[in-house]
Amino acid sequence: MAEEDTHTTESITSTEHVSSNLRYGIGVLLVAAFAIFLLFLPIFNGSFRLLLLRWVGSAFCAVLMVMAWIQILNYFNRKLCVDEEGVHYTNCIGQTRTFGWGEVTAVDIREKSHSLELILRGRVRTFHSSSTNFDKLVDYVNAHTELIKDTSK
Repeated sequence: MAEEDTHTTESITSTEHVSSNLRYGIGVLLVAAFAIFLLFLPIFNGSFRLLLLRWVGSAFCAVLMVMAWIQILNYFNRKLCVDEEGVHYTNCIGQTRTFGWGEVTAVDIREKSHSLELILRGRVRTFHSSSTNFDKLVDYVNAHTELIKDTSK
């Protein structure tokens, strides 16, 4: 029993500091920027269809760029820290919120997508198995709240 108590007194921090996340975000950002550059070449001034393609393509690339920036910000800022008090979640823009264990529901979806979903006051936050300290995070959450198995396929 004393061994279990010493295990739960520490805190576990899980982050998205995975190089593939950063490479993915930078890659999408560069591809979208290059596509916008290509769409604004004079070749797209010839007809209405090409102008429409330019503006629709530019809007689509802008959306991709926003998604890429979010991915890059997640790499630098997003983290989850669990301790005796509860869960401390920091989002992609660096805002930290604290949730008590009574406000946390955990859904184990490792069989389906190698992830752990934490429902924090109704908002779903997903941490993937590629996150740092993922296995320790799952064990710690399982020790402090009920870990619901996702049975949907």
